[in-house]
Amino acid sequence: MDDDRPAWSYPRRLTVKILTVAMAVFCRTYVPFAALGVWNRVFGGWRSVFFCYAGSRNFITSYAPSSLVAMFRWVPSPIAILFHNGARGLVLAAPVSEEEFLDPANRAQFRSLQLRLRRIAWLVGAREVNLAGILPGVIKQSDVLDAPDTRATVVAAVSAAVAALIGNRFAGKAPSLIVLGGGGYVGRPLTQSLCEDGFNVTVVDPKGGVSALPIKFKNRPCILIDISRAGAIQTYVPDMWPGLIVLNETFPQPPGRVVRAMTARGVDVFHLSGLEGDITPPLPFGYANAIPCCAAHGAGPSPRIKLVQLGNADQITSADLAPAQVS
Repeated sequence: MDDDRPAWSYPRRLTVKILTVAMAVFCRTYVPFAALGVWNRVFGGWRSVFFCYAGSRNFITSYAPSSLVAMFRWVPSPIAILFHNGARGLVLAAPVSEEEFLDPANRAQFRSLQLRLRRIAWLVGAREVNLAGILPGVIKQSDVLDAPDTRATVVAAVSAAVAALIGNRFAGKAPSLIVLGGGGYVGRPLTQSLCEDGFNVTVVDPKGGVSALPIKFKNRPCILIDISRAGAIQTYVPDMWPGLIVLNETFPQPPGRVVRAMTARGVDVFHLSGLEGDITPPLPFGYANAIPCCAAHGAGPSPRIKLVQLGNADQITSADLAPAQVS
């Protein structure tokens, strides 16, 4: 979707905004979470709290009017319930950007947000707090919140997506792999795992001193795995070539204008929505009928994934892929 296009229809966006704002105001207290905790201790079923943040401007405006964003910036508010591996999870979000999390000037607010997440998880009776995006790596440096390491789940999901694409698009013959963001918190273990599986892997990561697509792969069969920060892939579009396949794991999925620019160069673009599961109401911008990998309640070595192809007309269609683990 383009940055200036809504994720949902207007009636749905309006309904979601009204409900989200009402819940956010109510949940500035701990009363609702204490009530959920009583339910959990009697009936069970709550396993996790999953916290995500604004991946784009449209993500924010899908949930709250711009005039109220400042009020809820550092307050995690409920936006959905997820179901995975037979257990529920409470999905919380806040309209904070990656830059704001990383800004030292916001250290006190960030610490306060982590403390609140820890209290909410305790009240609800959740066994774990899972975090989206860059937060697992950032919070790992903190002594406030102890979040589980979900990198193995992400690695397993991306590996399953690579296997599916190889079986469907390369007749089982492994192409070379380029990992965009391969020097990052998740990129490093992913790269190591792919190398151990026998793939020819090249890391492209400005932090590691490699900021361009390798010329030696030009016009050759190749999969470019994007596991970098949101929007980073746009820089590389002019250097892409026909026959290249892009596998995007980064949230949100690339905007429609970027997808069209890639497909115009003969590039097929796939988006890994996550693992098979359910979030009600579903998250916008790339997680339809799927659980984000970082929110999953564990995953085996061959997880069932949701892999979709992004097309010229900005439509997302189910990719007709052969391996049984893809649905």
